[in-house]
Amino acid sequence: MRPKYILSNENIFPTRWVPCSSCRLNSEFNEHWIGRDGPILWPPRSPDLTILDFYLWGRLKQIVYREPLENDEEQLKTRIQNAVKSLSVQEIRNSFNEFRALIEICAEKGGALFE
Repeated sequence: MRPKYILSNENIFPTRWVPCSSCRLNSEFNEHWIGRDGPILWPPRSPDLTILDFYLWGRLKQIVYREPLENDEEQLKTRIQNAVKSLSVQEIRNSFNEFRALIEICAEKGGALFE
């Protein structure tokens, strides 16, 4: 039995896209799929509903680059690890609560754009 819906990480981890990809998806899912060049368009790397883009990357970047970095890969790795460890449970919980509120607004708007 074929699943009714398939969720892909294409928007998070972009893959190569060739015209035959959309042909295959159209034939497999009878034009009932969401994606680049699909019957229902979804922009690549849309930040609308990804918690990493919504909060985490910005917060980590703020911590990591608080002080200037030397051109040193190991120093960068260490700063990223320390930044992740510095996030409190409450800070992460708050980000999920805010994200959940955005999802609810999106559902109320029927998936339409909102500010």
